[in-house]
Amino acid sequence: MVEVFKVADQYTREQVATQIGMPVERRGGAWDTGYDEWNGQAFIFANVGIAGRTGHDYGNRWEGKNLIWSGKTNARRGQPQIDRIISNSIDVHVFWRGTDRSPFTYAGLGTAIAATDGTPVQVTWSFERNDPGAGPALPNTSPTWRRGPPPVSGEAIVVRQSGETHVYLLRLEGPVGAFVDLPPGHSVIKIGMSGNVERRVAELNAGFPPGSKVRWCAVRTHKFDAARAAWELEGQHLEALRKDGRWIGGEFAVVPDGMMEELLS
Repeated sequence: MVEVFKVADQYTREQVATQIGMPVERRGGAWDTGYDEWNGQAFIFANVGIAGRTGHDYGNRWEGKNLIWSGKTNARRGQPQIDRIISNSIDVHVFWRGTDRSPFTYAGLGTAIAATDGTPVQVTWSFERNDPGAGPALPNTSPTWRRGPPPVSGEAIVVRQSGETHVYLLRLEGPVGAFVDLPPGHSVIKIGMSGNVERRVAELNAGFPPGSKVRWCAVRTHKFDAARAAWELEGQHLEALRKDGRWIGGEFAVVPDGMMEELLS
């Protein structure tokens, strides 16, 4: 396993290639357009909230700590490379960025926990095994596929609607320092988007054990008439936190309390 990358640090494609010993003449092509393999490991470079160099925008996005990622235009399950990448039998190093041509942030070793049957394939990557304090990376395990109903004959029509969407800023309140290494005067925050912020906060808090003294609380929201504009604003804020070194994974960051007024203002 390559151990030269640090979660949340930033790297260019060239720096990654150099650190893994990839010859200069081998670079380019697939290495520059999304994902590639080298010495039995996979490397994904994901644009989140922006189009890639080829102009394609696959809607890569964070959902909590998980990254929803799409393969290239014709990528699908059943192709040898895609099957290797999502098999969890090889290490998959995931890098992401929210601004074109900026360095990538290392999200860590990804574990595929879901993959669609469509084209392009859409994969949900978990990074739980990279959590600080969790010890060494866990052995690769088989993914749990969350699949839709079996195929049926006939024509299928998909309708996508874009409606009112909120970008939200949440703060984790309570004795947070008891389980998170938090500098004095700092807070753990989450920036995301939802059609119903109240419901989303309730869903997040339902993940804590009954009687827990910590909970997510909404600080501020910004309403948009369409999801696309909300998605772009969410990406801008996550990218700024990433560049400032405040991003800690997914949609989460640790920021000084005084910075709270600047976010989504």
